[in-house]
Amino acid sequence: MKKLDRYMLSKYITTFLFCIILFTTIVVVVDMSEKTDDFSKSGLSANRLITDYYSGFIPRIDAMLFPLFVFISVIFFTSKMAERSEVVAILSSGVSFRRYLFPFVLGGVILSVTLWLGYQFVVPTANRKWADFEKKYIDVNFAATPENSSYKQNIYFRIDPNTYAGIKGYDTISKSGSNISVQRFLNNKMVYNLRATNFHWDTLIQRWTLNNVVERKINGKYFGVENLKLNLYLTAVKAYDASNAESLIATLTTNADGEVNFNFSPAFYKATANKHEFNFIVNSAENPLFEDLSSEIILNDYVLDLKIAAVDTISSATAKMSKYENEVLIPAAEIELKLAIKKTFGLLPFGEEGTVTDENGEVIADIPADVPGNANHTITIVARFIDEENT
Repeated sequence: MKKLDRYMLSKYITTFLFCIILFTTIVVVVDMSEKTDDFSKSGLSANRLITDYYSGFIPRIDAMLFPLFVFISVIFFTSKMAERSEVVAILSSGVSFRRYLFPFVLGGVILSVTLWLGYQFVVPTANRKWADFEKKYIDVNFAATPENSSYKQNIYFRIDPNTYAGIKGYDTISKSGSNISVQRFLNNKMVYNLRATNFHWDTLIQRWTLNNVVERKINGKYFGVENLKLNLYLTAVKAYDASNAESLIATLTTNADGEVNFNFSPAFYKATANKHEFNFIVNSAENPLFEDLSSEIILNDYVLDLKIAAVDTISSATAKMSKYENEVLIPAAEIELKLAIKKTFGLLPFGEEGTVTDENGEVIADIPADVPGNANHTITIVARFIDEENT
C-alpha cells in the first residue's frame, strides 16, 4: 500500500466515522425527546438507561443506516478532494483512474466486513436488549396492563339522555387519548356522529382538542328537526333580551327539513321605518331534546349611485357604493362592483375584472366607444353588486 492509498483510505474512514457519530447523536437526541415521558415513568437512572436501552438501540440504528453512512462519506470526502484539486493532481501525475479507485474499493471491503461481523455478533444481542426494554418500559404505556394503571381502555359513558361517547384508550397522566366517538340519538335513530383519531387536554386554552375529526350528519348536513319552535328577534325594534319578548317579531315552527320562512309584512316595514341596519337573532325555544342554540346575522342598507361623465371623446362611468354604519351613510371601500352595458340578450361587461371600490367607495371605468346603441342611439349602463356571503 502506497502513501497515496493510506492517505485516501484514512480520509475515507475518518469521514465515515464522523458521519456515523454525527447522525447517531441526532437520532439519540430525537429518540430521547420522544421517550422522555416513558423514561420518567420507568424510574430508571441515566446509567441504567444507557446500559439497558441505548447500548442496544445505538448498534441497531447504526446497522440499519450503515450503508447510508458509507454513501454519504464517499461523496463528502471525494468532493473535498476535488475542491482542493487533489483529484486533478493525482490523475495528472500518471496514476490511472482504475488505480485511483483502489482505496475506494479497499475501504468498501473493510466496511462491508465490519458490517457483516456486526450483524453476526453485535446486532442480535443489541436487538434483544432493545426489544426487552421496549416491552418492559415503553409498550406498557400504550396498553392496558397491570404495570400501567394510568392507561384506560374501552371507556363508554353517557353525556346527556340522548348522547353517548366512547374512547378506545386514554392516559390519565398525559390527559390524551385515541379514537373517540360521540353519537346522538333521536327516537331510537342516530342523528349525529363525531369521530376523532386522537385528543388531548390543551392547558393553554383549558379545552379539549381533537385531531382528524370527522362529523357525519344525515345527507351530509345537520339533521332537520321538524316542529321545533324558534324565536326571531330584531334589534331594530328594541334591544335584544331573551328574557322578555319586547324585541320578538315572530315565533316560527320548523318544517320537515328543519327550516322556517319569515315574510316581511307591512307591519315589519312600519316598525323599521328609517332604519338601515338590521340585526336578526334567532334562538330555539325551550326543548328537552335539544340544547339552547342561538344565531344572528347583521344586514346593512347599501346605496349605489351611478354617474356618466364625458371629457372630449372619452366617456366614463363612476359607480359609488355607500353603506349605513351606526345610521350614518359612509363610503363602502373594498367592494367589488361590476360595470356593464345592457344589451338585448344580456350584459356586456367593461372595465377591469375584479375591480373594487377605493376609499371613497368609487369605481371608475371608461365606456367603450365602439359599442352601438339601440334604435334611439342610446346605451344603458348598469352597475352591479353581488354579496357572495349572503347570496
